[in-house]
Amino acid sequence: MSVLTIRAIAEQDTEVFRDVEVDSTHNFESLHNVLKEAYEFTDNELSSFYLSDEEWNKGEEIVLADLGEADEPPLIMKDTFIESQLFMNGQRLFFVYDFLVCKTFFLEVIDIKEADPEVTYPRVTRVVGKTPKYDDPLLGLSADDFLGDEYSEDESEFKMESLDDDSVFNDDMFEDFNDFEDYQ
Repeated sequence: MSVLTIRAIAEQDTEVFRDVEVDSTHNFESLHNVLKEAYEFTDNELSSFYLSDEEWNKGEEIVLADLGEADEPPLIMKDTFIESQLFMNGQRLFFVYDFLVCKTFFLEVIDIKEADPEVTYPRVTRVVGKTPKYDDPLLGLSADDFLGDEYSEDESEFKMESLDDDSVFNDDMFEDFNDFEDYQ
């Protein structure tokens, strides 16, 4: 039995990556789960793997769940085994997690070796960098944008700035909101 070491590099920050090991006889759902663990994703969002060539062109999709949208049935993670698609060093694929935010990762097989009978697979073997923060798809803002500069994590409280004459809320345009009260 072979074990593949797969490096998963975050598209948003290419200095952030995880190495995971997965048994070649496991299915892609196992790889999906260990990647979620590696990047500390606790939600249960839809995701897909896309096979790729050496130039990072997207190929066939392997889906977590068949939504019935394709003309032909897609490959399903729980039914598709690693060894059927990945079998040599240098093979590449994409992992897209949470289609609203599109957390995208570049995956590459960096090693294939015999399994250690003392080890339980799949497993995370290397963690470099913090998981990137992803933007809110509806507002186009990250969590930091909501907190802004007025928030101090050390003090865990907001610092309120006093309103002065230059503040947008002290603008003359707000003085006459009641001008239309008696309008007929």
